[in-house]
Amino acid sequence: MKLNKLILSAVLSFAAAGPAFAGPILTDLTPNDYITVGSLDWAWAGPITSGVWFGSNTLYQANLHEGWREATDIEWANRPDYTAFSNKCASKYWNSTFTHCDFGDSLSQHWIAGPENSADIWYVRSETSPEQVPEPGTPALTAVALLALLYSRKQKMNQG
Repeated sequence: MKLNKLILSAVLSFAAAGPAFAGPILTDLTPNDYITVGSLDWAWAGPITSGVWFGSNTLYQANLHEGWREATDIEWANRPDYTAFSNKCASKYWNSTFTHCDFGDSLSQHWIAGPENSADIWYVRSETSPEQVPEPGTPALTAVALLALLYSRKQKMNQG
């Protein structure tokens, strides 16, 4: 009986400690996690740019999520102000431990590998994702179908 109480006590203690964060979320980001400025979506991907922060956090590259990447130099020069994020934080999608963003500072930069980095990291993607762009064959197939319909109609008119 004492063993059962001890086990129950241990289980309740672990449950009360709260959930553990085991790694980045691998599903697609929701619109609540990023902002759109011009033709780019901007995600505040992490509170620190280092790949590993004192052994407790791993920050993953942008391509962990389809369509996301580092900003080009021109895009970075025209980035939105950090206040535009309005508490939209996507760090849970690219970090093994960190799930917060440092909204109180404006220190942000491109991804630079190395332990000396200490600024926040933002990732971007084009607003039009690849699956939204029609393949070149789609307009051609539509044109062929319309031509076939017109030809069929012309044949019926000539017969009748």
